[in-house]
Amino acid sequence: MIEALLTILGGATGGGIIGLLGTGIQAMLRWGEAKQAAAREIELRRLDIEEKRLEIEQAEKLAAVQLETARMQAGAAQAAAETTADRDIQLASYANDRAAYGIGPQHWLPAMLLGFVDVVRGLMRPAITVYTLGLMTWIGVTMHAVSGGNIPNAADLWTQVVSGIISLTSTTVTWWFGSRQIRG
Repeated sequence: MIEALLTILGGATGGGIIGLLGTGIQAMLRWGEAKQAAAREIELRRLDIEEKRLEIEQAEKLAAVQLETARMQAGAAQAAAETTADRDIQLASYANDRAAYGIGPQHWLPAMLLGFVDVVRGLMRPAITVYTLGLMTWIGVTMHAVSGGNIPNAADLWTQVVSGIISLTSTTVTWWFGSRQIRG
């Protein structure tokens, strides 16, 4: 049987069959290679697309950072300009006030009175601050001295003194900063 098979394969029919098998195998191998090449090409294109997408994302992030930086610089420049303008307005106001006080020798009394008003106005807040803090301190020290350190209901009294100091301090500080010019 092996002899018969070898005879068939060794003849023209066998050669044709072997040739067809070889051609088929070769075609299948080429098809597999083409499929792999196509898959590689698709993967390369996918990687190119991914690379472009990442480049675009990076460019968008860079543009966003640059935009935010420009906005911050513009905001800082605007704040600096507003501060400079506020300072210039305040200085012009001071110069105008001084000029209005010294209108001439015949108006020395109004100029002196206006100057006195400015001094009182300028000293009022610091004087009230020192007065309220000094008063509350004096009350606490006096309470302690009068009682000889033995104050009945000391906890309640000290609570009231501390509450008063806190109230006066917060009122004074609020007044100090609350009267400053508000910037929008």
